[in-house]
Amino acid sequence: MVDEEEASVHKQLERCLPTRSRLSQWHVDCSLLCHICDHDGEDDLYVFFECIAARDIWQAAGLEMVLHNDEYQSESVADRIFAICNKEDNGVTTSTCFCNHEGQFVAVVTIWQQTLLSTVEGQVVALLCAMEETCARGFVQVQFESDFRLLVDAI
Repeated sequence: MVDEEEASVHKQLERCLPTRSRLSQWHVDCSLLCHICDHDGEDDLYVFFECIAARDIWQAAGLEMVLHNDEYQSESVADRIFAICNKEDNGVTTSTCFCNHEGQFVAVVTIWQQTLLSTVEGQVVALLCAMEETCARGFVQVQFESDFRLLVDAI
């Protein structure tokens, strides 16, 4: 990624998440307490790394070590995430969103697998996981979509 692009992503990550602290800065009248655990001062770092719900998610994903690794303790959420992504490159995450026939969200499934795959292999694994989850949920008449043109053309 080019430095200018990375800087742009940093800015977006830093300024977009509507945390309670940010909403207050934008003069939105709201409590500063985390709606999950009532911690005072819900900011970006708290939402991503410190709240008990965030910690549970990191643990469930098998990535709890990122919470304690000194390499990932910068003051910026964007810097932490980029450091994690650049360092923890021995896995692949696949996500599948399910919508009903009216386009309304029904469910989402995210799976992290510790493996090294090419982009094409990763996209194929994602589609396979989506198909398996579809069968497991008993969904019928399913339309699969992907933004990975090579995979779509191959099918």
